[in-house]
Amino acid sequence: MTENTENPVTSDAHWFSALAESAWFAVFAHRGGGRVIYANSATTELTGYDNEELLCLSITDFIDGDFLENLPPPNRETGVYPRFEEPVELQVHRKDGATRWVAVTNGHIQIGDQVAGIGTAVDITQRKIAKQALTRRLELENALTDISRNFLALPPEKLKNGIEYALEKLNEAAHSDCTFLVLLAPDEETITTELSYHEGKKSKGDPRNCVIGDFGISRADLLLGEVLTLSGEDGEKAAQACCCDSAYRKRSSSLMPLLAGERLL
Repeated sequence: MTENTENPVTSDAHWFSALAESAWFAVFAHRGGGRVIYANSATTELTGYDNEELLCLSITDFIDGDFLENLPPPNRETGVYPRFEEPVELQVHRKDGATRWVAVTNGHIQIGDQVAGIGTAVDITQRKIAKQALTRRLELENALTDISRNFLALPPEKLKNGIEYALEKLNEAAHSDCTFLVLLAPDEETITTELSYHEGKKSKGDPRNCVIGDFGISRADLLLGEVLTLSGEDGEKAAQACCCDSAYRKRSSSLMPLLAGERLL
């Protein structure tokens, strides 16, 4: 018989690497303190770091600080994280600064006479975005129902109170920095009255020489009766025209026209 002189550690590492490289999800190994000792190509795609960079980092270097407490403490003797009974959802930062959601698992492997952690990470960003969008949509629908119910019960002299209540509810449901109402003069161009809800405060803007064009839109755009979402330079222009004089300048703005027949209010 021929004696098998193949190094079992080298052989195991070869098969592990071959298996990990065939996986579409991130696979990585780590030792004490979460120091990365191996990462497959899917891990480099997920994090944006190349293999050499990853081997100089710890897995905690990628995790958003607010989510570090979601990780169980490492074993005192080995310094390795324990096995995760269920995947842990974490927010991580790529090398380019982009934020992603991942579901992470962790187990153990034996490398020589040492225990190492073996983890996987699956990008669940789209699922989290879809879930958040659904939650916000439900919140908005509930807010609109509540607003409608409130308006139906209002006497005419309490109309302003109803509008302020509506702005507050919409602001909360849409997670907006500012929610505002703009009323137009008979020319349907000049702004005459503004009411806003911003940072927990209601305010009324003074009439000023401002027209709807200052929001980066036209009367014709609003007469379509559709919600307009503005971003980039147009979103910035809409924020600048807002009566609360919000400090937020580089976010999107959504504008909803109010029509009475063919007249723009």
